[in-house]
Amino acid sequence: MKRVIKITPIGGLGNRIRVITSALNLAYLTNSELVVIWMLDNGLNCKYENLFEPTTLFKVINRQETFFHRFIDKLNYKIPVKKVFYRLFHFTNYISNIEIYYYNRNGEMESLYNKMQEFDHKQNLNIESCYSFFNRIQYDYNSLVPNRLISKEINEFANNFSENTVGIHIRRTDNVNSIMYSTDDLFIDKMNQEIILNEKTTFFLSTDDLNIQNKLKDLFPNIILTYSSDKSRNSDVGIQQAFIDLLLLSRTKKIYGSYWSTFSMIASEIGGISLEILSVSETKLPPIY
Repeated sequence: MKRVIKITPIGGLGNRIRVITSALNLAYLTNSELVVIWMLDNGLNCKYENLFEPTTLFKVINRQETFFHRFIDKLNYKIPVKKVFYRLFHFTNYISNIEIYYYNRNGEMESLYNKMQEFDHKQNLNIESCYSFFNRIQYDYNSLVPNRLISKEINEFANNFSENTVGIHIRRTDNVNSIMYSTDDLFIDKMNQEIILNEKTTFFLSTDDLNIQNKLKDLFPNIILTYSSDKSRNSDVGIQQAFIDLLLLSRTKKIYGSYWSTFSMIASEIGGISLEILSVSETKLPPIY
């Protein structure tokens, strides 16, 4: 019987895509079965199948977040309760989001893989993460295929694009780093530069902030395309539209993106296009964990 790896991707859509991709490659290399625990929470309250096509690569379990889950998550930051819980009651190994963060930060991902290899192969492995933790040796982000309804929306809307359409991703709301470093003026300056270089330039704008969306449409009338109207993360429609935004960004010529957001990065890699993160300081782009 194969060992089972259970992965719980946490965070937003971009984080979850990269985590599942990491898990796919780990399962491939270790000849393990993969189960994805897809949590429905305030950050992403949409079932997996409402975004992606069914797959034979792994099994998906949708699970609604409860007060108990939130309580244990907060407690786990101080005391490794989940590791003890999985060991005592499920006889499985557990690797936390915090562990993966520190392995990444210290450049010790090979050590993490070696640690996984040292586990008893008869025991299952539980991983919880918002970070990448394994190289894309067999599977990439395109391994997660959008479902038919979303694909149809993308293909129809992308007909509005030309070879001169530039992607703009502006992250706001609760992302303090993006608000602080990726200012409105940086995007406005870049957009003006693009127009000077090519007067036929149009823009596809993806943002979670209606104020900046309206501001840019006023500054650049008739050349800004937007798709999403529902900015909520707590609804199917809001998350589906965010996913469509991400994939539409991947269809543009190139992307100007926000600091400290995986959304732009995932879109650029899916589309195989260039990404420039706009930041007011010399702060380096955070490592792509």
